[in-house]
Amino acid sequence: MVDDKPVATEHSDDKEFRTPNDNGDKKKSSRRSELMFRVMLWSLGIAAVCGVGAVLTASFAVVGRVVGTAMLTAGVSAALWQSIDQLELKRASIRRLVDVASAGFYLFCLLAIWGIGNEPKMWGTAIAIFAGFYQATGGLWLAERHDRRISGLLLAVLSIPSFMCWLIAIWLDLSKSMEIFFVGTTLTAWTIAASACLFGHTFDSKHQWRWLGVAAAALGYGLTVVLIFEGYPTTTWLEKLTFLIGSICAIVLHANLLLLAKLGNEQKWLRPAVIAVAVGCVCCVDTLVITEASGTGLLVRITIALAIVASAGTIAIAYIGRRNTRLKKMPGEPVAASEPILAAVDVRCPRCGLQQSLSLGRSECQSCKLGFEIQLIDST
Repeated sequence: MVDDKPVATEHSDDKEFRTPNDNGDKKKSSRRSELMFRVMLWSLGIAAVCGVGAVLTASFAVVGRVVGTAMLTAGVSAALWQSIDQLELKRASIRRLVDVASAGFYLFCLLAIWGIGNEPKMWGTAIAIFAGFYQATGGLWLAERHDRRISGLLLAVLSIPSFMCWLIAIWLDLSKSMEIFFVGTTLTAWTIAASACLFGHTFDSKHQWRWLGVAAAALGYGLTVVLIFEGYPTTTWLEKLTFLIGSICAIVLHANLLLLAKLGNEQKWLRPAVIAVAVGCVCCVDTLVITEASGTGLLVRITIALAIVASAGTIAIAYIGRRNTRLKKMPGEPVAASEPILAAVDVRCPRCGLQQSLSLGRSECQSCKLGFEIQLIDST
């Protein structure tokens, strides 16, 4: 995928041309990144010094909490530092969500470390914030890409009911608190599976069979909720049905992820072959579960053999796709004939304001002769 937004460089005085807002945002991000980096290093230093002091003075009670606070500060600072460096400027809203999640996680961990309030509830809330907010952040980050928007939005939106279930289970002493907790946890698990089934999907995609995995995930979650509140008998038809529905979701998920690998014409046969082996393996597993077979029978041996072949084929496709992607990005490689080539872009001169079409590479304004260098950046 090619980003058609030009990057212009002014060569008349060898200074990079940027808008004032871009320069200001970059300076703020740079200062913030440097601050988080320094906080992380100082926190690690404090933790090391306090750890030595605890050993020498045997004051493990207080010094241990100081060490825990320092390590917690270092971890949160490292996470914020990475989020600043990795998330682009256009994702400022996502960065703010990361800030809120990090602040909440840090606060409740701090309360738990120092024994303020109900310690189990503090730890539980911190973990709930970490899981819920970062699921939402990951979903919004995926939604920035057109081919991952549906998958990302599904992941982000369904993080809200999961998070609410966790908070209710933690803070309200209900008779069904444990069941409510598992309702939220299984919702997250099934949501991740459904999101993976739609990874790379758009509304105009020809692979509409991906929605079968989403439907299976929705039905599987409904059956799981029934099992949570009804209890888990040793063997019931409902458990077997849930497992069967989950296997359908797993087949769609596996096939969809294999579609993401970029294979050459001579390698494309590998994908349907591995999918077919994986489907056969899942069918064998379903048969074993439904019939409650055990031991070392022929079907068990066939299942193990198919699982080994499917695993090896999946790993091979992943590595081949990664290698092909790297080779495609290497400089000097010819562009495939099927890929569109953009020869020029429309640019408004920042000096004289003339709207004009300039070719890629080095060029100059037709009016004031301001120098430009225009590049197309591969956003993948």
